[in-house]
Amino acid sequence: MELLIKATEVCVEYSGRDILDIDELVLYDYDRIGLVGANGAGKSALLKVLLGELTPPGCKIKRLGRFAYIPQLDEAIWQETRDFALTGRLGVEQLELQTMSGGEETRLKIAQALSEPVHGLFADEPTCHLDREGIDFLIGQLKCFSGALLVVSHDRYFLDEVVDKIWELQNGTITEY
Repeated sequence: MELLIKATEVCVEYSGRDILDIDELVLYDYDRIGLVGANGAGKSALLKVLLGELTPPGCKIKRLGRFAYIPQLDEAIWQETRDFALTGRLGVEQLELQTMSGGEETRLKIAQALSEPVHGLFADEPTCHLDREGIDFLIGQLKCFSGALLVVSHDRYFLDEVVDKIWELQNGTITEY
């Protein structure tokens, strides 16, 4: 097992409430983790801390390797998609930005994340807006992905298929199952 991320003193406050209060968190190269918790528990904030998009005071992050990120729909950042074969299989090869449905936009973000070699993949509700065919295709792609996986999802079927460990975020802390 090779360490990819070690985070210590992860403390994030939002609206006067501690949403993250984690002493230490580690992610290894072959971890397949589902991150679950109530809405507003801080799951997306934790992903952003681990990615380096949010830097809480006093938090120390050691990141070894490259990571891809599949954000929630409202966070989408359009970028060049390099794997045109994959986008074709996902059914987004000739879509225009203005006419995309939520499912098509989600498929494009998945293709973008899987188009470059990375050590780990973080995904925030990647099954949102996907139909059953899209979810099954995503499951197949993630099963073939050889890096670490940290995925936020409320979809138990999806989690049962792609992760082997659960981190439950509650009251700012992580419990591992």
